[in-house]
Amino acid sequence: MGSFKPPIRRLVLQAIFIAMLLVAESVVGSRPARAETVSCQAFPRIAVALTNLGKANYHVWGELCATPAELARPDGTATVQLLVSGATYSHVYWDFSPTPIDGVSYSYARDEAAAGYPTFVLDRIGIGNSDHPLSALVDVKTNATIVHQVVQGLKNGSITGTRFAKVIEVSHSLGSLITWVEVVNYHDVDGVIITDMLHRLTPAFLARLPLAISPARLDSRFAGRPWATDVGYLTIKPPLLGNVAHGFRAQFFYNTATADVKVIALDEKTKETLTLLEFDSILHLVVPDTRLIKVPVQVMIGEKDFLLCDAILNCHKSSTIQQEEAPFYSSAACLQVVSIPQSGHDLSLHPNNRLQVQDALSWSDQFVGRSTTSRPPGCPSR
Repeated sequence: MGSFKPPIRRLVLQAIFIAMLLVAESVVGSRPARAETVSCQAFPRIAVALTNLGKANYHVWGELCATPAELARPDGTATVQLLVSGATYSHVYWDFSPTPIDGVSYSYARDEAAAGYPTFVLDRIGIGNSDHPLSALVDVKTNATIVHQVVQGLKNGSITGTRFAKVIEVSHSLGSLITWVEVVNYHDVDGVIITDMLHRLTPAFLARLPLAISPARLDSRFAGRPWATDVGYLTIKPPLLGNVAHGFRAQFFYNTATADVKVIALDEKTKETLTLLEFDSILHLVVPDTRLIKVPVQVMIGEKDFLLCDAILNCHKSSTIQQEEAPFYSSAACLQVVSIPQSGHDLSLHPNNRLQVQDALSWSDQFVGRSTTSRPPGCPSR
């Protein structure tokens, strides 16, 4: 009997299947191809008021990143992530370097957008491209009031021209404290992702923090800025002799064993400010009753976070942090805690930042959903 020859059609199908496997293997753990799929549009003059009863005579800057497919969803059906930065960081934290540094890109905003969640990254009041009022007017409560106005603007379409059905508030460090205050007071979002903040700060960080802070007017980074004459605008001191690897930012925000020194150097060049009142809220960790949050909450912490983790609270295991934080949330929050290995305080600025992206994606799919047609299983207790 002659040898068996498979039909041509079967050979073609096998070849296609093998090719698909090879493509799949090549993209596992990689990022979405952002350059072709994500576009970003700035909204530089969003009118806001500093108080609930005040006039909207200040402006903040924001930027929407999304794929054409997400922008093509019917108006009022999609979910957007609102990104709130921490102290001395602007929107740059969330869109730090889309162009790779040593082969790694750093843009939570574009990664999430490429994966199907439009992102709206905000320059908080007194930061970056946004207005800088008198520093005495800018505290955590002011920030929360303005974030609330932005949430409303995203939902009613007054900011971008697109109405979003759901908002997930994603925050970093001081931004997480602002998010706690905003969500407790306004109950206006559909999910919360807290990064780089717990209901405790380490004694080592609190002891060093006052030594690291100085008026922004003394820093060449802010030379010539009219608002910098206000002594209530503060920043983190630059490193001595330009040695970024041993500066306060490196000590506070990075696991220097894994972080790229080029990233730390760029961080120094793009750093921003905080106000004296914001600084006081950090130093004394003024936290609202977060048991009043009634939407799902995810908490993400770097295993090597100098601000939050020490011998008292070892952040190696997610379960340890979960046990620590659980008493501060109600069952309605469906609290989920994630520890990111080998990362410091700035999850988005470490080489393994894609772990943060992936955890946020899977959590968002499970607890909120990408649109009004999504029916996530969510938390059994809700």
